[in-house]
Amino acid sequence: MAATPKPPAQAGLTRVQRAVLIVLSVLLVGSAIARGVLLAKRSPSSSATETALEPSNYLASTRSPAQEPPSSSVFEDALPYVTEGSLFALIGFALGYTTRKIFKIGLIVLAVAFIAIQALTYAKVASVDWGGLVDWLNRAVLNLKENDTVTQFVTRRVPSTGALLAGAALGFKRG
Repeated sequence: MAATPKPPAQAGLTRVQRAVLIVLSVLLVGSAIARGVLLAKRSPSSSATETALEPSNYLASTRSPAQEPPSSSVFEDALPYVTEGSLFALIGFALGYTTRKIFKIGLIVLAVAFIAIQALTYAKVASVDWGGLVDWLNRAVLNLKENDTVTQFVTRRVPSTGALLAGAALGFKRG
């Protein structure tokens, strides 16, 4: 009996990742609405300078027990932490996702630019002095000494080379 082939890996988010994002979004919206309702129900404060937009009223990091009204519940005390936690979790996801996409696009642009330069050089339309770039890469990235070659560098640094190759293989597999 022949084995059925695996379906190809889908790009994008997994079901679990989507579920986590949905839960975080619901938590953020729900806690923000609940906090708005609770702030609207509160009696106006005796101080004319204190408003609902004071940082101590909506940021968990600036709240202190002395600022809590005596009638607040556990639910009300937890709302700033839920709101702030879900907001920053969503921001973190967005930053990570965007960074990965920008990095991929940047690598594609870099590869296309390099291929274009090589094509122009091959067609004898342009001439590039790669010596300056190679010297800079040797000093800045590889830390090569003046008389070292890349082969000497690789053979002396087997663990680094192994990690580089393992990372490249994983990147090719997952990318």
